[in-house]
Amino acid sequence: MRPSLVLVQIRREHGMHYFIKDNKLHRYPVPKRCGVQLQKEILRDTIPHNVEQCIYCMRRWPEDNNN
Repeated sequence: MRPSLVLVQIRREHGMHYFIKDNKLHRYPVPKRCGVQLQKEILRDTIPHNVEQCIYCMRRWPEDNNN
């Protein structure tokens, strides 16, 4: 297994993470309603300033209550 995949698996187990793609902040794991994919972006555990938030990742939707 590649080291980058191991790092993603480790981070996936410890709460909510975010990544920036095209100057928009996305949640990881990415919800189905958002069409982006994590590629070579850096996962972070904080929300940075001066970055636009993806409405599909960062807003609450009615189906979120089912999870």
